[in-house]
Amino acid sequence: MRWQESLFVASVVATVGMASPPASAQGVGKYLAPKDQIVVIRAGRLFDSMSGRLVENQLILIKGDRITDVGAGIPIPAGAKVIDLSTATVMPGMIDTHVHVNTIGNTPNLARRALRALANAQIDLDAGFTTVMDMDSRGTFFTVDLRDAIHAGNVQGPRMQVVGQSLNQRATNYYPDADSEHTYSGFTEGKNINSPWLARAAVREAKLHGVDYVKILRRRTSPAPCICGSQTAG
Repeated sequence: MRWQESLFVASVVATVGMASPPASAQGVGKYLAPKDQIVVIRAGRLFDSMSGRLVENQLILIKGDRITDVGAGIPIPAGAKVIDLSTATVMPGMIDTHVHVNTIGNTPNLARRALRALANAQIDLDAGFTTVMDMDSRGTFFTVDLRDAIHAGNVQGPRMQVVGQSLNQRATNYYPDADSEHTYSGFTEGKNINSPWLARAAVREAKLHGVDYVKILRRRTSPAPCICGSQTAG
Protein backbone atom coordinates (compact mmCIF):
# COMPACT_ATOMS: atom_id res chain seq x y z
CA MET A 1 0.00 0.00 0.00
CA ARG A 2 1.23 3.45 -0.83
CA TRP A 3 2.21 5.70 2.07
CA GLN A 4 -0.49 8.22 1.05
CA GLU A 5 -3.15 5.57 1.58
CA SER A 6 -1.67 4.63 4.94
CA LEU A 7 -1.67 8.24 6.04
CA PHE A 8 -5.25 8.72 4.89
CA VAL A 9 -6.43 5.77 6.95
CA ALA A 10 -4.48 7.09 9.91
CA SER A 11 -6.34 10.35 9.52
CA VAL A 12 -9.66 8.54 9.57
CA VAL A 13 -8.67 6.63 12.69
CA ALA A 14 -7.61 9.74 14.57
CA THR A 15 -10.67 11.68 13.46
CA VAL A 16 -13.17 9.19 14.77
CA GLY A 17 -11.17 8.67 17.94
CA MET A 18 -11.24 12.25 19.15
CA ALA A 19 -13.93 14.06 21.11
CA SER A 20 -17.48 13.74 19.82
CA PRO A 21 -19.20 16.66 18.06
CA PRO A 22 -21.61 18.84 20.05
CA ALA A 23 -24.67 16.97 21.28
CA SER A 24 -26.95 19.01 19.03
CA ALA A 25 -24.98 17.84 16.00
CA GLN A 26 -24.76 14.12 16.77
CA GLY A 27 -26.53 11.90 14.29
CA VAL A 28 -27.43 14.80 11.99
CA GLY A 29 -24.58 15.38 9.55
CA LYS A 30 -23.85 13.23 6.53
CA TYR A 31 -20.21 12.77 7.53
CA LEU A 32 -20.76 11.66 11.13
CA ALA A 33 -20.10 7.99 11.82
CA PRO A 34 -23.27 6.06 12.75
CA LYS A 35 -23.30 5.19 16.44
CA ASP A 36 -23.78 1.48 15.70
CA GLN A 37 -20.96 1.29 13.14
CA ILE A 38 -18.08 -1.01 14.12
CA VAL A 39 -14.77 -0.90 12.25
CA VAL A 40 -11.61 -2.88 12.93
CA ILE A 41 -8.29 -1.89 11.38
CA ARG A 42 -5.48 -4.41 11.08
CA ALA A 43 -2.25 -2.40 11.39
CA GLY A 44 0.97 -4.10 10.37
CA ARG A 45 2.82 -1.40 12.31
CA LEU A 46 1.32 1.19 14.59
CA PHE A 47 3.12 4.25 15.88
CA ASP A 48 2.56 4.50 19.62
CA SER A 49 2.98 8.19 20.40
CA MET A 50 2.97 7.54 24.16
CA SER A 51 6.05 5.32 24.03
CA GLY A 52 7.55 6.78 20.85
CA ARG A 53 7.97 3.40 19.18
CA LEU A 54 6.40 1.24 16.49
CA VAL A 55 4.43 -1.81 17.60
CA GLU A 56 3.52 -4.61 15.22
CA ASN A 57 0.35 -6.51 14.34
CA GLN A 58 -2.13 -4.33 16.19
CA LEU A 59 -5.91 -4.21 15.94
CA ILE A 60 -7.75 -0.90 16.26
CA LEU A 61 -11.41 -1.18 17.29
CA ILE A 62 -13.67 1.77 16.42
CA LYS A 63 -17.29 1.97 17.59
CA GLY A 64 -19.21 4.88 16.13
CA ASP A 65 -16.87 7.84 16.28
CA ARG A 66 -14.66 6.52 19.09
CA ILE A 67 -11.58 4.31 19.20
CA THR A 68 -12.52 1.94 22.00
CA ASP A 69 -9.60 -0.49 22.05
CA VAL A 70 -6.14 -1.07 20.58
CA GLY A 71 -4.08 -4.21 20.98
CA ALA A 72 -2.65 -7.35 19.44
CA GLY A 73 -5.27 -9.83 20.60
CA ILE A 74 -8.53 -7.95 21.00
CA PRO A 75 -11.60 -9.84 19.74
CA ILE A 76 -13.24 -8.76 16.49
CA PRO A 77 -16.99 -8.22 17.02
CA ALA A 78 -19.41 -10.03 14.73
CA GLY A 79 -20.44 -7.91 11.77
CA ALA A 80 -17.50 -5.53 12.07
CA LYS A 81 -16.04 -4.04 8.89
CA VAL A 82 -12.36 -5.01 8.73
CA ILE A 83 -9.83 -2.78 6.97
CA ASP A 84 -6.65 -4.68 6.24
CA LEU A 85 -3.52 -2.53 6.61
CA SER A 86 -1.28 -5.42 7.61
CA THR A 87 1.37 -4.25 5.12
CA ALA A 88 1.18 -0.57 6.18
CA THR A 89 2.22 1.72 9.01
CA VAL A 90 -0.62 3.49 10.79
CA MET A 91 -0.12 6.66 12.81
CA PRO A 92 -2.33 9.08 14.74
CA GLY A 93 -3.60 12.11 12.88
CA MET A 94 -1.36 15.16 13.06
CA ILE A 95 -2.26 18.54 14.60
CA ASP A 96 -1.27 21.90 13.11
CA THR A 97 -1.58 24.70 15.66
CA HIS A 98 -1.11 27.63 13.25
CA VAL A 99 -2.89 27.74 9.89
CA HIS A 100 -4.80 30.31 7.83
CA VAL A 101 -7.43 28.55 5.77
CA ASN A 102 -8.31 31.81 4.01
CA THR A 103 -5.57 32.21 1.40
CA ILE A 104 -7.19 34.54 -1.15
CA GLY A 105 -6.10 37.86 0.31
CA ASN A 106 -8.47 40.61 1.26
CA THR A 107 -11.27 40.06 -1.23
CA PRO A 108 -14.58 41.37 0.16
CA ASN A 109 -16.42 38.38 -1.35
CA LEU A 110 -17.24 36.31 1.71
CA ALA A 111 -18.57 33.36 -0.29
CA ARG A 112 -15.21 33.01 -2.07
CA ARG A 113 -13.41 33.22 1.26
CA ALA A 114 -15.58 30.52 2.79
CA LEU A 115 -15.23 28.16 -0.20
CA ARG A 116 -11.45 28.62 -0.29
CA ALA A 117 -11.28 28.03 3.46
CA LEU A 118 -13.27 24.79 3.13
CA ALA A 119 -11.03 23.60 0.30
CA ASN A 120 -7.88 24.34 2.31
CA ALA A 121 -9.28 22.59 5.38
CA GLN A 122 -9.96 19.50 3.29
CA ILE A 123 -6.44 19.63 1.85
CA ASP A 124 -5.13 19.58 5.43
CA LEU A 125 -7.29 16.56 6.24
CA ASP A 126 -6.11 14.69 3.14
CA ALA A 127 -2.50 15.38 4.20
CA GLY A 128 -3.10 13.70 7.56
CA PHE A 129 -3.91 16.70 9.77
CA THR A 130 -7.04 15.81 11.73
CA THR A 131 -7.03 18.94 13.91
CA VAL A 132 -5.99 22.49 12.98
CA MET A 133 -6.08 25.91 14.64
CA ASP A 134 -6.89 28.82 12.36
CA MET A 135 -5.08 31.87 13.70
CA ASP A 136 -6.86 34.69 11.81
CA SER A 137 -9.79 34.63 9.40
CA ARG A 138 -8.75 37.92 7.73
CA GLY A 139 -12.19 39.42 8.28
CA THR A 140 -15.54 38.39 9.83
CA PHE A 141 -16.08 35.15 11.71
CA PHE A 142 -16.83 32.74 8.86
CA THR A 143 -14.25 30.29 10.26
CA VAL A 144 -16.55 29.83 13.26
CA ASP A 145 -19.29 28.70 10.86
CA LEU A 146 -16.82 26.44 9.02
CA ARG A 147 -15.73 24.87 12.32
CA ASP A 148 -19.33 24.21 13.29
CA ALA A 149 -20.23 22.77 9.88
CA ILE A 150 -17.34 20.30 10.14
CA HIS A 151 -18.19 19.35 13.72
CA ALA A 152 -21.84 18.83 12.73
CA GLY A 153 -20.80 16.48 9.92
CA ASN A 154 -22.27 18.67 7.19
CA VAL A 155 -18.93 18.92 5.36
CA GLN A 156 -15.66 17.00 5.57
CA GLY A 157 -12.64 18.57 7.24
CA PRO A 158 -10.34 18.40 10.24
CA ARG A 159 -11.59 19.43 13.64
CA MET A 160 -10.94 23.14 13.98
CA GLN A 161 -10.16 25.64 16.70
CA VAL A 162 -10.52 29.24 15.53
CA VAL A 163 -9.76 32.78 16.65
CA GLY A 164 -11.86 34.64 14.07
CA GLN A 165 -10.35 38.10 13.62
CA SER A 166 -7.17 39.00 15.48
CA LEU A 167 -7.10 41.93 17.89
CA ASN A 168 -4.59 44.64 17.07
CA GLN A 169 -3.36 47.64 18.99
CA ARG A 170 -2.45 50.83 17.21
CA ALA A 171 0.07 50.34 14.36
CA THR A 172 0.29 46.55 14.63
CA ASN A 173 -1.84 45.46 11.67
CA TYR A 174 0.63 43.70 9.38
CA TYR A 175 -1.64 42.85 6.46
CA PRO A 176 -3.76 45.18 4.28
CA ASP A 177 -7.43 44.46 4.79
CA ALA A 178 -9.01 47.90 4.66
CA ASP A 179 -11.34 46.78 1.86
CA SER A 180 -12.52 43.63 3.62
CA GLU A 181 -15.89 43.16 5.23
CA HIS A 182 -15.74 42.91 8.99
CA THR A 183 -18.08 42.58 11.91
CA TYR A 184 -16.07 44.23 14.65
CA SER A 185 -17.21 47.81 15.23
CA GLY A 186 -15.73 51.22 15.92
CA PHE A 187 -12.17 51.43 17.20
CA THR A 188 -11.96 47.67 17.43
CA GLU A 189 -12.58 47.19 13.73
CA GLY A 190 -10.32 50.12 12.91
CA LYS A 191 -7.38 48.12 14.27
CA ASN A 192 -6.96 50.82 16.88
CA ILE A 193 -7.45 49.11 20.24
CA ASN A 194 -5.65 51.67 22.38
CA SER A 195 -7.04 51.16 25.87
CA PRO A 196 -7.86 48.35 28.31
CA TRP A 197 -11.57 49.17 27.90
CA LEU A 198 -11.54 48.77 24.13
CA ALA A 199 -9.55 45.56 24.47
CA ARG A 200 -12.08 44.12 26.92
CA ALA A 201 -14.94 45.07 24.58
CA ALA A 202 -13.20 43.40 21.67
CA VAL A 203 -12.64 40.19 23.64
CA ARG A 204 -16.30 40.14 24.71
CA GLU A 205 -17.42 40.61 21.12
CA ALA A 206 -15.13 37.84 19.87
CA LYS A 207 -16.45 35.49 22.54
CA LEU A 208 -20.02 36.41 21.57
CA HIS A 209 -19.25 35.30 18.00
CA GLY A 210 -18.14 31.89 19.31
CA VAL A 211 -14.36 31.85 18.91
CA ASP A 212 -12.22 29.31 20.75
CA TYR A 213 -9.30 31.64 21.40
CA VAL A 214 -8.42 35.33 21.16
CA LYS A 215 -5.30 36.28 19.22
CA ILE A 216 -3.51 39.56 19.98
CA LEU A 217 -0.83 41.09 17.78
CA ARG A 218 1.82 43.33 19.29
CA ARG A 219 4.77 45.36 18.05
CA ARG A 220 8.28 44.70 19.24
CA THR A 221 10.97 47.34 19.44
CA SER A 222 12.12 46.30 15.96
CA PRO A 223 10.16 47.58 12.94
CA ALA A 224 8.67 44.17 12.13
CA PRO A 225 5.57 43.18 14.14
CA CYS A 226 5.32 39.76 15.67
CA ILE A 227 2.42 37.50 16.46
CA CYS A 228 1.72 36.77 20.11
CA GLY A 229 0.45 33.51 21.42
CA SER A 230 -3.28 33.03 21.61
CA GLN A 231 -5.25 33.31 24.83
CA THR A 232 -8.51 31.64 25.71
CA ALA A 233 -11.62 33.72 25.37
CA GLY A 234 -13.32 32.01 28.30
